[in-house]
This record gives sequence, structure tokens and C-alpha cells, in this order.
Amino acid sequence: MELVPVLLLALVCVLPATVLGEPRMYGGEVATRKDYPYMAIVAHARDVVGNGVIISFKWVLTTSTVLNQYQPTEFCAVIGGDTLSSSSWYDVKRIWKHPEWIGDFYNIGLLQLLRAIKYTPTVQPISIATDSPPSLEGTMISFGENESGSTRMQQAPVTLYSDDTCLNSLRSELNRMIVRKGHAYCIAARNGKELRFESDDNGGAIVANNLLYSLFDIDNDREMVPSRVTDPEMRNWVHGMIDKLGA
Repeated sequence: MELVPVLLLALVCVLPATVLGEPRMYGGEVATRKDYPYMAIVAHARDVVGNGVIISFKWVLTTSTVLNQYQPTEFCAVIGGDTLSSSSWYDVKRIWKHPEWIGDFYNIGLLQLLRAIKYTPTVQPISIATDSPPSLEGTMISFGENESGSTRMQQAPVTLYSDDTCLNSLRSELNRMIVRKGHAYCIAARNGKELRFESDDNGGAIVANNLLYSLFDIDNDREMVPSRVTDPEMRNWVHGMIDKLGA
């Protein structure tokens, strides 16, 4: 009897996705796994719902908002290619949302995979940075359809910041509290281009010097408040879960 739910999950993950989600990350540029080998697609019932990053053999990190939109079953991690069709599908054993997650407070989550990811030169984990700077120039990476109709991995240079300029730009007092708490940033393009993000960009990695600093999030009111995963409380929860349940 124990084999039945595993088999059903496997059937979900071996079938190709039929829906690619909303167009997103307009204004970005094509990226490759050679540059970002840790990127993953988060799918639910064969539909792309967000992004994640590989942090260990059986663990993909994303945001709780990505995981909270759907039933906890039928999640898959899609890993290994520059596009959905060129990637491998991994069954998810269980999803975990930070126990104190609410809104964008503690907005991180984990996908625990049934089988270990096979590492290759273009499939590798990323480490979470140990410092948590108030501002940062980095690169955001996300999968999805762009303005040219491509569904390849995309990249865009961005600035993360949390100063008064950030606070004054936010309409929501809750979001201002989250930034003050150190759980989120504001985000802006830094190449003069206008970027447009959608909800399927959630979980997109924001990195610098090959370290993870943030995961993108856009809320229901379309305010962009990327999760600051370098916050010690969130970073320690991630590492604690992996230590407790096995890498």
C-alpha cells in the first residue's frame, strides 16, 4: 500500500507540462544553466507555478507563496535544462513552509524530493550568503515566456535595497514592516530597462558572487518584496530542516 501514492506522484512528474503560466520577466536576457546551474522550476499538476534553487541533493528552496497557492500534493521540481522541455522532473515527497510564515514575513519554503538530484557540471547547488546587507547589486534569474515568445531561462541585473526610499515607495504598511524587520527588500532594474514581473516569477533567485541573497516575490497587490533569505532566522531554519531530515 505504501507504493501507491509514490507511483501517482511519479506519473504527475514524468508527463510534460501543458501550461507554461503567464508571460513574465519582460526586459530580461536569455540565460543558460552553465551560468546558473542551481536553478529549478516549481510545477504543480504539470503547470509551472514558480521558481526555486537547488540547495542540497534532495532539497529545493522557494517561497511559501509559491507553495501556498495549491494543494500540497502533485508538486514537482523540474531541473537540468534551459527550458522546461529539456529538463528532468523530480517527484516531491513533501513541501515545507516556514512555520511562522504569514504574508511576506518568513516567506520561504522547501520542496523535499523523493530521489536525489544527480549533480553534473550544469546541475549544482547554491549556498545562501552568510551576510545580510541592506542593499545589493545582483542578478535575478527566472524561467518563463518573454516578449519574444521564448520560454528559456531569463536573467536581469537588479538592485535590492531597504532604505527610506524603499519604505516610502511601498503602499502597504505591512510590507514596510516586513522590510524593517529584515525579511524583505525592494527591487529595481539597474540597466535602465523596464522590467515587468508576474506571479510566476515568484521564487526567482537573486544572486551575487555565486551566492543566494533573495527570492523574488510579488504580492496580490502587485508590490514587489523579494524575500531576504539571508536573514539569520530564515537561513537557520533552512539549514536546520536539512540537518534534521537529511541532505
